[in-house]
Formats: sequence, C-alpha cells, structure tokens
Amino acid sequence: LDAAELGEVVFELRDGGKSTRAVANVVEQPQKIIKRRADFITAHQQLNDPSDARNGAFMVFDNAENKIYKNTGARKSNDTDEGAERNGMGILLARLAQTDAAYAPAALRYAEFVSGKLQTPDFVTYSSVSQTTRNRFFNYPWVARLYCETYRFTKDKKWLERAFGTMKSFYRQFGHERYTLDTPVKISIDCLREAGMQQQAQSLLADYVKSGELFIARGENYPIQEVDYEQSIVAPAASHLLELYLLDGDKKWLDGARNQL
Repeated sequence: LDAAELGEVVFELRDGGKSTRAVANVVEQPQKIIKRRADFITAHQQLNDPSDARNGAFMVFDNAENKIYKNTGARKSNDTDEGAERNGMGILLARLAQTDAAYAPAALRYAEFVSGKLQTPDFVTYSSVSQTTRNRFFNYPWVARLYCETYRFTKDKKWLERAFGTMKSFYRQFGHERYTLDTPVKISIDCLREAGMQQQAQSLLADYVKSGELFIARGENYPIQEVDYEQSIVAPAASHLLELYLLDGDKKWLDGARNQL
C-alpha cells in the first residue's frame, strides 16, 4: 500500500449483489519504528542518578506516572528488575551504535553498568545490583551478546574478554543442556576470530558444539526449565543449530535444525 496516512484503510469491492470488504493496517517502515523506540529508551529509560547504584541502567518506564519505575515497595518484582530482559534494550542500542554514533554513549554506559554492577569478577550474572536475587541462566547469553555488539562499535577487545568470560561462566555453572534465548553462537565466534583471539574462539565453539549435539540427541523431548511447558525454547534450539551450520557447514546441524523447525 502507498497510503498517505497511517492507520486503518478499508477497501470494498461490489459486483452485483455481492461485496467483499478488506481492512488493512498501514504502519511505518520498521526502521522508523525502531529508531523511535531507541530514542525513547535514551530519553526516558536510562537512570541518571549518581546516588543510585543502578545509575546507567535501562529501567522499566511507567507511562501513567511519566517516570522510571524503580521497582520498590509492595509491587517489587523480579520481572521488573534492572537486569534480565532489560538487557535487550542495551543490545538494541549497541547494534544501532554500529551505524549511528549518536547511540554510542548510552549504549557504552549501559554495558559498563552491566559489567560493573550485575556481574561478579568471575562473571556470575545477576538481575539486580544487590546480587542477592536469582542467578538466572537466561541472563548469560543476553549479556554476552550485549558485549559482542559493544565490541562491534568500539573495537575494544575487553568486551570480547567479557563475552567469553560470561559464556564460560554459564557453561561452568549450568552445563550444556540448557536451552537459552538468543545464544550468541555465530557473533561471538566471528568477533573472537576477527580480534585474533583464536584460543578463546576454539574453546567457546567446543561448548556450543556440545550443546548442539545434545539438542539433536534430545530432538523433540524438550525439558522442563523455568516452567513445565517450555514452548519458547524450540526456536532458540533451531537458531543454535543453524548458526553452527553457518560456522562450519556440517550438514548434521542443518538436519537437526530442520527437525526443530
């Protein structure tokens, strides 16, 4: 559709006693929507309070109150902590910073917050700065991807060292059988190799391969993880296997991914 206005457009076709009606929703181009979301994050969702340990974090925003929700009081919840799913906002800005430097300061500040406040020196990764809430295994791949994307716009190898340390900590603590969202299989190996960190790339690839082999062996017998029925882990399993295929071209990964799809 080439509509002058966004929103609902109605089409009607009449032919004799018959008619057909179609309703189309005209939306903006995805890149415009993404930019508007990123601009909102940088303007409203990064905490700017040096007296607060969460300074620099991306937080939940309360649209009714028009302010950051600090997750305190009776409504306090793990789901609105300053870590966990909030990492996705950092990943988004770090990706955009690779082509638009305007997003770099907020993205870099956030990556430093995650590294300094949500992780211990041996890369145990928490969802809050208190480091007393759950050590959630889902956090690790998101944080590692954040660091890889940060490396891509800074070219500073320290971010790859942190990405490597984060994933090794994950496998050390939780083993290779966990199904995780957004595991940075290809990006981490590509970045490590690009940076000349061949030993780390080989070590981490061995972990990814071991997980991939377990996913293939298990097939459709998905395990209980955070909830009894984990329908949302099927696509990540397929993605993990497809990214292994893109790295080494072994058809077994492609066949395993096809089974997941």
